[in-house]
Amino acid sequence: MRALEKTAGSRFRSSSIGQTLGNVAKAWYPFAFWLPVYLVLSLLAYGPALRYAAASLPCGKPTLGVVALFNAWSIWWNADRLKAGLVGYWDAPIFWPEHGTFAFSEPQPLSLIVAPVVWAAGPMMAYHAYFLLSLWLNGLLAARLLRRLGCGWWGAGLGGALVVWLPLVHRQPEMLQFVPLWPVLLMWTGAIRLLSSEARWHTIVEFAAGIVLTFMACVHYGVFSLLLLVPAFLVVLLPTTDHGLKTALQRSVRVVWRWVIGLMLAGVIVSAVYWPMYRILRQHEFTRSPKVVQALSARPEQWLAVPPEAYGGVVDLSFGVDRPLHPGWLRLVLAVVGAVVILTYHRKQRIARRGIMFLVVTAFLAVVASLGRNLALGEFRPWDALAIFVPGIAQVRSPYRFAYLAQLAVLLLTGAGFDVAAVKLLNARTQGLRPIILAGRPRVIAVTLLSGLMIGEVPPPRVILAMAPDLSHPPGWVTFLTQNRETNEPVLILDFPSGGQLVEYHRTVSSMLWQTQFRLPLVNGYAGFFPRRWSNLASVWRVSPYSHEAFRLLQSLDVRILVRPSDFPPPPEADLAPFHLELLMRDATGVEVYRLAWEDQSVPIR
Repeated sequence: MRALEKTAGSRFRSSSIGQTLGNVAKAWYPFAFWLPVYLVLSLLAYGPALRYAAASLPCGKPTLGVVALFNAWSIWWNADRLKAGLVGYWDAPIFWPEHGTFAFSEPQPLSLIVAPVVWAAGPMMAYHAYFLLSLWLNGLLAARLLRRLGCGWWGAGLGGALVVWLPLVHRQPEMLQFVPLWPVLLMWTGAIRLLSSEARWHTIVEFAAGIVLTFMACVHYGVFSLLLLVPAFLVVLLPTTDHGLKTALQRSVRVVWRWVIGLMLAGVIVSAVYWPMYRILRQHEFTRSPKVVQALSARPEQWLAVPPEAYGGVVDLSFGVDRPLHPGWLRLVLAVVGAVVILTYHRKQRIARRGIMFLVVTAFLAVVASLGRNLALGEFRPWDALAIFVPGIAQVRSPYRFAYLAQLAVLLLTGAGFDVAAVKLLNARTQGLRPIILAGRPRVIAVTLLSGLMIGEVPPPRVILAMAPDLSHPPGWVTFLTQNRETNEPVLILDFPSGGQLVEYHRTVSSMLWQTQFRLPLVNGYAGFFPRRWSNLASVWRVSPYSHEAFRLLQSLDVRILVRPSDFPPPPEADLAPFHLELLMRDATGVEVYRLAWEDQSVPIR
């Protein structure tokens, strides 16, 4: 009987199906180790933000909680429009009576994947879920890319772990739109695989899908990534074989055509989705001030600065500058070693060499692009030329955010370098190199220690929490508007930030989150751009509140409901004719709700 079972088992293993299943299991079983590791790393970095998950959000600095609150509102609006069949998607209920107001900022339609969390537990919980899911997928797709380059599971797994703890992501957790790097990794994987002569149509589809998902996650990432992809054609056009120039050129032309087809396929989908956004921005003539762009461009010394929480900070050539952008010196050294070894000795592994060259070029260009207007060649500034010829660049406020992609490329190279140094060079002779041969327990200990050293070099900083409105306990004025929203009248919150400090908009974005309950359009709003009509209204109210000029502007906008916070000046007791303010309610916190009327059109709110 045992002999029969043994024979049957050997027949199954020798069959094509058995071999296929065995190969798949052997190739993918390390995921069983790394996937929970990525989840643990995500929770270690983000876990403190979950302590008061329903009423707080993470931020890099206390004043930047405004951006986190706004991103939570954006997630709610995406989920709300999904329930409505995406009708009126761009006409978000802020900056009444403007249209297309959701185009003033990052729309982030990729956050629709957490829409069920919004419906079940609210936008704050959805924010946390989206952040954690993005971190986990970042690690997974990073490991997948490195596996496509031929890295072993240790090198690929470590690269994924490093990407989970990508420094800029955790130093600016309020910038939720820059957390999901996995669409970029999908795009890069497809782009690298297209360099192979064995690439098929499904690879082109993968490349195009990566581009589309990148734009859905973050328009900045979409524009930045495509801008970096164009010079990569220089790498593609290099000879890909040693069988003569003619053959090399023929294969290069085929590769170029695959890229072009993928770009065209993605372009059709992206333009269909984002053409309305581009048209709206063009209508409002939104561009960034050169002074603002230069202030938010990276400086060379920032690339020499490691984060203060890094133990590699003993090598800090930045002299204490703000916003450190360096991914870590130990990681950089290992990335350089890996790139040099693969490009020099792995001549037969062409896809690995092409992929590494792609990452090296991308990292270099991303660092250069992050300098923005701080990069000048005499009187010529390349960034200004890009703003003229490349759609979307004129609307970019912070060129330093190219650093996200630069850090991503470097950490992937670190994973490849770890695969070379810690796995192959410690195990066996490789391409004529003289290896340091370790075996058994010493090798496992060495690899584990080096892994921990790389991951822990730049740990995530301490999470700072920004308190969010507790949507389960609305204040009286919110309850009043919720109970009397049948008129669907726009609401003006008497709060007009000057724009000098970001923290001034905290009450504005808090009101936007309360809007998820009373669901009336707001005259106020916060976004990446502010429409001229709102700026005119705000300037008048700042200079002379309750003046006839201020009321006439509200009359022209057909705005009748005013909410006065307790610290805003009360209306004068003098006669405001032909205008009249009727106090409708005052809640326990001192917030008052008024109805503005003119002539004989005073109609009490129902």
